[in-house]
Amino acid sequence: MVPDIHYIDEIENVFSEWVDWDYEIQQLASGPLGFGRRVMALGDVVLTWEWADKPMRVRLQLPGDAISVSLLLAGDRPAFWKGHELGADQVLVFGATEHDYFIPPAFLAVNISTHRSAMARFGLAALAGGLWDVPPAHLARLQMQCAAALRSSTGNHDLGTEILGALADLFQHANCRGERLRPSIRDETPRHRVLRLSEDLGVQLDQGAPIVHLADTLSVSTRTLHRTIKDLSGLSPKQYLDVLRLHRFRKDLLERGQSRTITSLAFDNGFEHVGRLSRFYQDWFGELPRETRRRQV
Repeated sequence: MVPDIHYIDEIENVFSEWVDWDYEIQQLASGPLGFGRRVMALGDVVLTWEWADKPMRVRLQLPGDAISVSLLLAGDRPAFWKGHELGADQVLVFGATEHDYFIPPAFLAVNISTHRSAMARFGLAALAGGLWDVPPAHLARLQMQCAAALRSSTGNHDLGTEILGALADLFQHANCRGERLRPSIRDETPRHRVLRLSEDLGVQLDQGAPIVHLADTLSVSTRTLHRTIKDLSGLSPKQYLDVLRLHRFRKDLLERGQSRTITSLAFDNGFEHVGRLSRFYQDWFGELPRETRRRQV
């Protein structure tokens, strides 16, 4: 565990300090989020250690010149980027493209954030977002330097420069898998289909479609649908889609709660029994819908 980690329990506050980021977060287990972060600025480099006690799904897009390289250190289950499991000898690059990834419980990562102009000083061209296969020795060197920065507990600019150099050296010997992870529709795996159509599935659930119909829509068996969603989120298909609707309701409550009643927003999102919804909501977010709305006043 990273020392002096700062915990955040409300999903809308996870990336709130980065106002120019485009993101959406869904927690995939009930109760407080238990997301922890420690940030260290080292000149042109910002190191961010992140701990996730609960599984989450994150859609993230960084502004134009920003770049962040994530080194995954631990997790109870595999992490997935756009339906692909992250391997031990891979790093994940976040940039201007949209990223969709699942974070497992007990997830620990260190993110190295900088900007493309800083990387250019080390002779590194713009990096494509996505998964990169990296040599284990270069990855171990980078991890050791991040650990040294954590032990130092100070914003040492020289350490930042060393980390940039190690990062540039790593990518000189790395292979980007991002483009190869975009299969044709014909070659898609069930996991690709489930991720690509997850929002459509939520819409169909609102219309009362049974799980067997959703499986037919994805051209997979109900067993495959169940196993795939369980692998990605730890939930059954129905639980996962119920949670999608619950997050849509929370988003509406935060954005439109002052102009609409809780009941009308509940109906908009397919919840017909407001009392049951309130209990469901409190189990997941630790407060009642009216308390969420009150905080927005």
